[in-house]
Amino acid sequence: SLTFPVFCAEEFLGNPRVWTIAYGFTFSNIVCRLMINQMSHTRCELIEPPLIPLFIAWFLSVVLQIAPDIVITVYSVIAMFSFVHYCYVVVNDLCDHLNICAFSITHKRR
Repeated sequence: SLTFPVFCAEEFLGNPRVWTIAYGFTFSNIVCRLMINQMSHTRCELIEPPLIPLFIAWFLSVVLQIAPDIVITVYSVIAMFSFVHYCYVVVNDLCDHLNICAFSITHKRR
C-alpha cells in the first residue's frame, strides 16, 4: 500500500489531501476492527476487508495505468463510506445487546 504514492508520485504531490483521507479512513477502519476483535475476544481476519479495495485501486493505477487521481478519489469515497457503515453497525449491535438507544440515556421501549 505504501508503493501506491511512490509509483504515482506526480499525482500524490498534486493532491495529497485525497491520499491522506483515503489512507486515514482505511487504517482507522482496520484499527477499529482490531479493537473490536480484542474486546470481544475473537480472532482477527488474516486479510482485513478494507485492504481489498486498496489493492484493487493500486492494481488499477499502477498496473493498468488508469488515472490515479480518479482512482484514489473513488477509493477515498469508498473507504469513507465503509468506515461509517462499520461504525454504524457496531454501535447498533452494542445498543441491541445493551438494550439502549444510541445517544440517549433512556432504555428502549418494548
